[in-house]
Amino acid sequence: MFELLVWGSLLFAAVLGLLALVDVLRRPAWQWSQAGKNKSMWTVLLLLGVLVGAYGGLFLAVGYYFFVQPSLKRATPGIRAPSASWQG
Repeated sequence: MFELLVWGSLLFAAVLGLLALVDVLRRPAWQWSQAGKNKSMWTVLLLLGVLVGAYGGLFLAVGYYFFVQPSLKRATPGIRAPSASWQG
């Protein structure tokens, strides 16, 4: 019974990490730039988290879903984030 619980939790962690990785890869570059987040960093982190250890992927996926994804969802198409040279 304990082994089933351990394998189930590992499977859940791996699937959640992979779902977060797929979400990162499917979002367009304009969402990332507008939200001020780094797509490359999150791709590498989630990929390493899933490959190195499922529980690491779980913690990273939870961090992505709670802290990064809401910012990406608030991004609006057609509106550009101000650049450093912007004089407004």
